[in-house]
Amino acid sequence: MRAWKPGRWLVSPRTLLLAVALAGGLLLSACGDMMALQPAYQRQDYPILPFPTNSVPVSGAQTAWTQQTATAATNPLNQQQAAPAGKELYQVNCRMCHGNDAKGTGAIAYAFPPHPADLTSAQVQQQSDGQLFWAITNGFGRMPAFGKRLTDTQRWQLVSYVRTLK
Repeated sequence: MRAWKPGRWLVSPRTLLLAVALAGGLLLSACGDMMALQPAYQRQDYPILPFPTNSVPVSGAQTAWTQQTATAATNPLNQQQAAPAGKELYQVNCRMCHGNDAKGTGAIAYAFPPHPADLTSAQVQQQSDGQLFWAITNGFGRMPAFGKRLTDTQRWQLVSYVRTLK
């Protein structure tokens, strides 16, 4: 075995380069897929950012509903005037699950057991306006919450439309 002299390599440059490449590869593989750690949004979703404290939305202040206040609430809108706007909102936000006939037979209804509610059923129609408003606002089962997507007025319009489905 030769003695080490200044200016000589302890390890050949090729071996050193191989070791650095392997270490780099291990380091990169340890990082994993960083995209998997990012929040994912569906096609119709958007990131919901927190509002600044004491801010008022452009659409005006929205009521902070508890289940008790919502259940006891009555629809402040005239049903005959609000129902057409509610029907348009239904077509955009609800039809894909509840269907054109509102019987829970929408295009994607069977992908979500249990199936969406039949909005024409006695069980739904017997609920108070406030209970329907609460379900639309906070979601129910697999139904998403629309409290941040729709204004109070829009949700009341949906309640008015649901009342026409008897």
